[in-house]
Amino acid sequence: KEFWEKLAETTFNPDYGLFRATESRLLYPSPDAMKYHEQANKLFEFLGLVIGKAIYEGIVVEPCFAPFFLAKLLGRHNSYYDLQTLDPSLFSNLQRLKSYEGSVADLCCSFVATGSDGEEVPLLPNGHNVVVTNENRFRYVYMLSDYKLNVELREGSAAFLSGFQRLLDDGWLRMFGEEELQQIISGSSTDGLDVDDLQKHTVYQNCGPKDRFSVDFFRALAALAPPKQIAVLRFVTSCSRTPLLGFSHLVPPFTLVKVRVRSDSERLPTASTCFNTLKLPAYSSWK
Repeated sequence: KEFWEKLAETTFNPDYGLFRATESRLLYPSPDAMKYHEQANKLFEFLGLVIGKAIYEGIVVEPCFAPFFLAKLLGRHNSYYDLQTLDPSLFSNLQRLKSYEGSVADLCCSFVATGSDGEEVPLLPNGHNVVVTNENRFRYVYMLSDYKLNVELREGSAAFLSGFQRLLDDGWLRMFGEEELQQIISGSSTDGLDVDDLQKHTVYQNCGPKDRFSVDFFRALAALAPPKQIAVLRFVTSCSRTPLLGFSHLVPPFTLVKVRVRSDSERLPTASTCFNTLKLPAYSSWK
């Protein structure tokens, strides 16, 4: 599980070259991935398999994907309005073009798109010489958004999807919406932990749920600021998000082990992330 976390942290980082991030820092396959990785499609397929395996095993991972890319994973074709989550500026410009009251031909647009490498790509045969007018502007808007959402991202998205669906039935996936699928992938995004829920579903070793040691631990955890609560969760489980349906669905369950010590300075807390186990010394005070 920790390996998957580290793998996701590296490969889904936009600096690695396989994925890009929208203005909202949401991920989608980079159309330039082949420039940085000769076997980019094989890597996309592998990462799709990794995310599919994580879902299958009930393990939450960090990557947060753009809604239009999640729609692709659900077998849905992207349409014009999905463009606002990929490129809000371009979407805004096309919205203005659709309602422009003057002569669209005066704007000197033609049926070409600017590719990810900066080169112009014709949307129609001889598109460089086809002027966008009031009569054909809706066709231009559709074709440009289709190129950006579907054509330019086709290879990377298809490769990722082939790995993703290897373990998951696409009929099962289509029951969900984009936001629900994201929650299944990366868990519930909250400001902190539901400490009461965690305490209710914790397994204890060398102590019991009503021992002062256990009560003090959860008292201390509840007193922490939300970012520090998340840090504790990540320290113990290697995941910084709560399982979608709460800690009752954390596998293996969160386990608190009491470690006897002779003094507070004898040892620090340790964790076995594969087993979601916190080995906590029996300190003299919860503070």
